[in-house]
Amino acid sequence: NQVVYVPATSLAGSLRAHLAHLGLDRVLMGSDVGDLQGDPDATSVPSALRLVGTRTTLGGGPIQRSRLMSRGQTAIDRHRGAADAATLRAEVESVPVGAKVLLYGRIDRDLTANERAALGRWPPSLGGNRTSGMGAARLASLKVGTLDLSTEAGLRQSLKHAGPALWDAVATQEIAAAPPAPPAPVLDLRFQIVDGLLCGGDSDSDAASSGSRAQVATHHRREDHAPWIEGSTLKGILRGRAEFILRSIGARVCDDRSCGGSPCIPCRLFGSTERRGALIVRESKIAGAVEAMRTHVGIDRITGGARRNLLFTEQIVMAGRFTLRIDLIGDALSTAERALCDAIVRDIHDGYVGIGSRVTRGLGTVRLVDGQPVPPLGNLATLVAEGAS
Repeated sequence: NQVVYVPATSLAGSLRAHLAHLGLDRVLMGSDVGDLQGDPDATSVPSALRLVGTRTTLGGGPIQRSRLMSRGQTAIDRHRGAADAATLRAEVESVPVGAKVLLYGRIDRDLTANERAALGRWPPSLGGNRTSGMGAARLASLKVGTLDLSTEAGLRQSLKHAGPALWDAVATQEIAAAPPAPPAPVLDLRFQIVDGLLCGGDSDSDAASSGSRAQVATHHRREDHAPWIEGSTLKGILRGRAEFILRSIGARVCDDRSCGGSPCIPCRLFGSTERRGALIVRESKIAGAVEAMRTHVGIDRITGGARRNLLFTEQIVMAGRFTLRIDLIGDALSTAERALCDAIVRDIHDGYVGIGSRVTRGLGTVRLVDGQPVPPLGNLATLVAEGAS
């Protein structure tokens, strides 16, 4: 079986970004490419810290590729609000929650107390799709040690151990890892499914074997087999509605998600090909899910009757609750941007925006629950105009 491997370079960028906020990136990780551009007198500083390898585990052992979850994504048509044709991207594989990545590093000098404390405060992130709720991690432990090859004990250790076993033998002093600061929440709302929910579609093995086309209630399920709504699904819906609202009031919205130097509001909030968005849209588990199978058949456009070989089945979540959680990772939202988020939530609650597929066939309606107030209508056009001036 193939074993999952996370290269050390996948973590190097996250670590450098953290150290840069503390002014320690050049000291520990050397010069960045940008440090040398435009300055002919700039000198290159080599990296003192070497990230020499990683080990990825789950439940104490290596992760087999069969344990990975596959998920696909498609772009949202800006006018119809549905999946855009021919935009299905290659499936993305992700490791299950609870996986651990051990990172091995080496530095040929002593770490200062300030550097040790800085490493202990690192909030790591791995992989892509971070603004869709993926890649979040925490520093579980940090261990350091000294291997002195000028001593008999150090030489004995280097000869007796090799690879990860050498780090296990040397790095025995644990440094307290600071708990990560919780992200600033923008929205944390509970919704009730009103008339069924269908998001995406991994093929069900039983249905596939019987020759019918099946779709599950959400694009992916965890190991507990409970349905989840992907962050990318919610993010696409939110962005599409944000662009609709802004165009309705005459505000600037880019057409190709490439704004250049001055990003429009959707590109700043949800990202573009040129910059990461300021918001993280979390994936959500559907609590209390009640599922049902629905069988459909295609209609022949000539005869008006059932078309042969087009029988398919969908597994729909008929009832349940989920949380729309959006966190902030960029600069604070402006008054206009926060008002835009409130307007989107109100449109979802009022039924103008549906979640998932088959919205025009009576699915996807959700409502705010638990006595949460519906955001009031504000003068968004005035706020956007004032922010642009």
